[in-house]
Amino acid sequence: MEKNTSKQELSRRDFLRLARAGASGALLAATGLPALAQDSPTAGEASIVMMYHSNQISDGEIEQFNNDNEGITLTRIDTDITRFFAMLAAGTAPHLLRTQAPDIPQYFARDVMLNLQPYFEASGALDFDDLAAPNDYYKVVSPTEIGQGDIYGMAKDWAPDGFMWLHTGLLEAAGIAVPDPATPLSEEEVAAMALAVTQKEGDRTLVTGFNTHTGFIDRFWMQMALMDGGSLFSDDFSRANVVGNDAVVDAISWFHDMMAEGSMNSPLNPSVSWFGPDYANGQLAMVYTGYWFSGQLRGMATNPEEPVIGESMEAGHYQMHPMFTWKGVRKNLCVTAAGAIVTNPSFREAGADDNDAAWAAFEWFMAGAPAHGRAASGWGLPALKSLNHLIPDDTAFDQQTLAVVNAEFEHSTDVLGFNPNLAGGEPMVPGATYMNNLEAALTGELAFDDLLQLIEDETNFAIEEGMFNI
Repeated sequence: MEKNTSKQELSRRDFLRLARAGASGALLAATGLPALAQDSPTAGEASIVMMYHSNQISDGEIEQFNNDNEGITLTRIDTDITRFFAMLAAGTAPHLLRTQAPDIPQYFARDVMLNLQPYFEASGALDFDDLAAPNDYYKVVSPTEIGQGDIYGMAKDWAPDGFMWLHTGLLEAAGIAVPDPATPLSEEEVAAMALAVTQKEGDRTLVTGFNTHTGFIDRFWMQMALMDGGSLFSDDFSRANVVGNDAVVDAISWFHDMMAEGSMNSPLNPSVSWFGPDYANGQLAMVYTGYWFSGQLRGMATNPEEPVIGESMEAGHYQMHPMFTWKGVRKNLCVTAAGAIVTNPSFREAGADDNDAAWAAFEWFMAGAPAHGRAASGWGLPALKSLNHLIPDDTAFDQQTLAVVNAEFEHSTDVLGFNPNLAGGEPMVPGATYMNNLEAALTGELAFDDLLQLIEDETNFAIEEGMFNI
């Protein structure tokens, strides 16, 4: 394999910028596993470190990999982005790193990632034509040109992140006709339904109409702005444009208005727990989130301590719908694309000598038994299209969900333009500023226009602080 031996040192200022960005069985034995690379090291000893969440790669899977790959020892450490930047600066970076789509532009700008194009081209298990659309987030020409070019990583699984999950029992109890899941609602219909189904008893909210993962709220704004022909950032990503930018203001206002009227959870109308249990237990009528939620609901339904959830699932009360249209446009993008990269060997003690072993672990994680297990779990759609046949379809719930998924694929092909100068955490600076000042805005202590100005100012300060010469 071609090896990247370029030396790229982090200056103290660059490191501080990086650190600032980081702070803000039977199933696995399924037949048909692809053949993995046969040119992995079989002599000597390569110690490969994978920084990943413990619930996304098991000790048993790692043990099996080590048993099957003589000469390679794979170990996992917990994902800790602050620790990662410290390891990067010390030249002891992990070989494999858990990433999301917003990370890729800034990691490319800082030469953090190994170019995996030659490895993909030689792979017997990973084929470019087999990659699901969100893998485009890992194709890079430059920090401001994502979606094409050489490939630097891959999504482990994915989902359109804006499905509408409707609790049909709550809608029916409120006298609201359950919409056809084959036809997306409009943004006006969602807001009206959220208000109509909300139930209060004095100051107490019994049923809330709508909620979502607010850690992604700025990513949702970006998608909605794109659907409206606009963008949160300037073309060169040197600044955020919020004030006077109707495409962005309208997106922010949509969420804010539902919070202000009490039909969406907020600091003034907090969730009972979080939107998963709230929805499953009949305290929340609509959730705006991804396919992964089907896995969450399946897990709750099989919990013997929560029989009402299983009964609700059997009754068809949990129903997935497509993402609502926005300004008449239909899209439902993956805004996360969680996956992995291989780090640039110049940030690792062993350098390029262990690139092949790192690739063997990467290829196995993305195409081997772990990928098959993820596909069949219902917690994410396969990052390889050839594994779509493993998506759960046994129950009426699964079949209804899968029908909506299949119809949504064609509307999920675009990628968002994440800013290479801005932290990629959850939420990013725009969303964090919004959430941190939300209560003041909802109580009238902070005017909405001042909130918009604050989002713009704080984001542009962060862009200036994180600016890299691109």
